Amino acid sequence: MSFIDLVENNDIDGIRNFLLNEINKSVALTLASRYGYTEIVILLLKVETINVNLQNNNGGTALMWASEKGYVEIVKLLLKVESINVNLQNEYGNTALIIASKKENIEIVKLLLENETIDVNLQNNRGRVALIIASWNEHIEIIKLLLEVENINVNIQNEYGRTTLMYASDSEHIEIVKLLLSKGAIVPSNASYSKKINNVLTNWKTYLPKWNRFKTYKYYPKEFKEITIQWLLICKRKNFVSKDIKLLMIEYFAESWKLILKV
Repeated sequence: MSFIDLVENNDIDGIRNFLLNEINKSVALTLASRYGYTEIVILLLKVETINVNLQNNNGGTALMWASEKGYVEIVKLLLKVESINVNLQNEYGNTALIIASKKENIEIVKLLLENETIDVNLQNNRGRVALIIASWNEHIEIIKLLLEVENINVNIQNEYGRTTLMYASDSEHIEIVKLLLSKGAIVPSNASYSKKINNVLTNWKTYLPKWNRFKTYKYYPKEFKEITIQWLLICKRKNFVSKDIKLLMIEYFAESWKLILKV
């Protein structure tokens, strides 16, 4: 029987015997944390040479898996290990905090924030921090917890130059906007730019609730054509729109968009 089989069956005795003959105990810890087997994690953490920071092929760690799955007790156990690195990033640049914030695992976010070495301003490969992720998903309780951290930077921009405040404005979440402003969030200096972006996104929600639904619409309301052209011009200067969305724009406003994209 393989080690994975032993873990999936929560076979404590089998795992104990397996570990007597295998040196890769750290891999076992990652797997046990992923599947939520607390007793196995306790057993493995007694091994003096255990590496709690071991990363798999995707950069995932025991702490990341437990944070994603919502295994509070396992997270507590891992955080008690003195050598734990809570700021490790996987291949996407995500940390345990970013992952827990996205999954809205409130208790785990609290535990992670109690660690003195936690870096709440770490950005993933797309420039997103835990605060942006929480705002994007409208996880208000997570946002409140993050904003209590003394050194949090509420004005970090992602790869598109967008901040947490912009995402909160797009979703028209008044409470989040007020919280961010109270913590020093900067309103875009170009008022007309901010108004156009918010106006477009707000109105388009009626027709296009999700970006991935672009292809299901064969037209745009004519009254939005002029403002969408302005929006695209702004986005082009800010490197704000993905290639896929640009191609879809061309499909709907063929000649106009072709000219705009050459500006």
